[in-house]
Amino acid sequence: MTEKPVEKEVNSEKPASKDNEDVRQKDSARKSGRNLDNRILVIGPTPEKLYGNEIDQKVIDKYKRLTQELKKYARKLYDDGYREFVTISTPGYNKLLFEAVNSLKTEHPGEIKNFVLCPGKDCYKDYTEDKNHLFVSKGVKKMIDESDKFIDVSQKLKGGMEEAVAISRHISVMYPEGGNSWYKRKDDILARYMQIAHKYGNDLIQHEFFPEDTNAYKEYHNAMGRQARLNNMAMADAYETGAGNSDRNMQFNP
Repeated sequence: MTEKPVEKEVNSEKPASKDNEDVRQKDSARKSGRNLDNRILVIGPTPEKLYGNEIDQKVIDKYKRLTQELKKYARKLYDDGYREFVTISTPGYNKLLFEAVNSLKTEHPGEIKNFVLCPGKDCYKDYTEDKNHLFVSKGVKKMIDESDKFIDVSQKLKGGMEEAVAISRHISVMYPEGGNSWYKRKDDILARYMQIAHKYGNDLIQHEFFPEDTNAYKEYHNAMGRQARLNNMAMADAYETGAGNSDRNMQFNP
């Protein structure tokens, strides 16, 4: 197999502007001598956050729908002027996005590059080899083998997430919970990527494809629903207690 070039990037210290929707980078000179205007980092959820990893026809049909959406999305990004697509070598959204970009490359020979981020070329070994799963380690290895460039974000660099964000001033994230909850989340990897992008002033785009049957969407909104119900119950209890005190005060009339 032909060795892929390995690229290491330097992190930016440019602070982000405060904006609840898009984060616009004010200083375009993130790294002198390199034009990154046509490069975009596109990342999204793992199978656990999407529809699971079991071989089941209903699950397969959901991933087929996501595959078609990603093909449309990759074409939209191409139409927006992006020619270098970077994703992370993980199963799920990133694997399907990589394949969508590869399909787009056949339509535009010589125009598009498909890059992969990974903490070492053996990172695919971290994933299952169980043939009863839809996404397995050999699929991740295939991403690495077929990539136009392998970008090393190993532990030798400053830090995996920040190095990943630093490789492009444009970042697209499919955040399956939707909305702006990523601002305060501390337990979600995608939210952390978005927080870092916000911190450094990247042009941050949310891929707004949030089918309500993804595991992450259901878990998050069920949790929010439970919390809302608890809040409503607490407010009702407080109201009843206040009303009872008010009644007692009205009865006492010296």
